[in-house]
Amino acid sequence: MRRLRWVQMRDARAAGHHVDLDDITAGGPDYEDEGYEIVSESRADTEYAVGYAPDGTPVLIDEDAGCAYAVEAGAIYEQPYQGVVWHLADPWVQSEVLWTEDLGEITHYAIGKAGDRYFFSWSEWKWPLQNENGQDEVPSENIDDGLNGIHWFDSLKEALDDARGTIETLSDVHPEWAKEAIYSIGAMRLTTGEAAHMLGVTEMRVRKLCQDGRMGYKTRWSHDWLIPLRDVERFERRKPGRRKKEQPYERHGEWSGYTVRKSEKGFVVQWWSARQGEPTGAKYLVEYGDGYGPETDLASRHNELMTVGDYIYACTEDLAIARVKVRCLRKGRIVR
Repeated sequence: MRRLRWVQMRDARAAGHHVDLDDITAGGPDYEDEGYEIVSESRADTEYAVGYAPDGTPVLIDEDAGCAYAVEAGAIYEQPYQGVVWHLADPWVQSEVLWTEDLGEITHYAIGKAGDRYFFSWSEWKWPLQNENGQDEVPSENIDDGLNGIHWFDSLKEALDDARGTIETLSDVHPEWAKEAIYSIGAMRLTTGEAAHMLGVTEMRVRKLCQDGRMGYKTRWSHDWLIPLRDVERFERRKPGRRKKEQPYERHGEWSGYTVRKSEKGFVVQWWSARQGEPTGAKYLVEYGDGYGPETDLASRHNELMTVGDYIYACTEDLAIARVKVRCLRKGRIVR
């Protein structure tokens, strides 16, 4: 049987049966140090500690009176006017952490998944907590509390929206931390299955996009593609219907120029020249890859020297800089 976990709370907004600690001071068994596990020592503002009996039963412990009081799962225990609230979360589930960020030593934020559900959590107790097998666990139900809380969602996008919304509310007080936290969320690594679910495509399609160099990467230790969240969010799924024809990228000089168009397989580059003795009318195909695909903005800056369109054209002139295959579709003729 999975052992229940104690959760300290700032207030008692979570759903559950409320119990006044002062109402359970009778009928408890004698408390002995041996065999009892104390999760939290008694604080100055309360005489109670929480822990477990030798048989694993959760108990409230009054060390001064030498008594341990049995408790009920899912109840919320509070001592009036002392700000001490305990919730016996039931049950906890094994989880996989996708992203974590600490706000100093104040709060630990996390995004993760358990089965088909995703969660966003915040905690001063720094959950997810590890069980005896070293596996991360979190409460399986929503806990709305300012100190230790968790929200569950059916999709990763909903968990991301909740996390980003929480971080944005802290941006006025902790602007630098909020900026770094938002950036680190973008670096979250997804599997091909998670990326496919977010994009609404098949895993095979996502792997093809990765093989084409349009998202994701592999390391020598990884068996599958690792896809940063920002790669997925930058990629726009093609809408149904006929694809809108995009204007070519053009450069016109006084005596020469070139155009770059997108095709199904790659960038088609054509150039012309009016100078005597120079080739004109050549046509090349630069296959998609090296991080560029049909969604690429050819007018955006590749670096400080050239745009993406200029870089694609340069690949046809100097094959040494091309990291993808360049194929000649038509040889140019010499201007006479």
